[in-house]
Amino acid sequence: GGGGGILQDSHSTPKRMITGKPKADQIKATGLQNLATACLSCHRQLGELSKHFKLGVTVDTVASLASEALIL
Repeated sequence: GGGGGILQDSHSTPKRMITGKPKADQIKATGLQNLATACLSCHRQLGELSKHFKLGVTVDTVASLASEALIL
């Protein structure tokens, strides 16, 4: 969804939502509420998919979850 720099092109959003639908369907099928990724491009793409397809999934980075765990 965001690879190859396509994420940086604001005109690509509609196309990324179309090509991201299979991933959105996979996420929805899991029933999960939280998703973590180590990749910042994936973080943005998955967050946008969640919002666009109204998945209700919170997307975090692994680094942010780890830093929160250190504070707790």
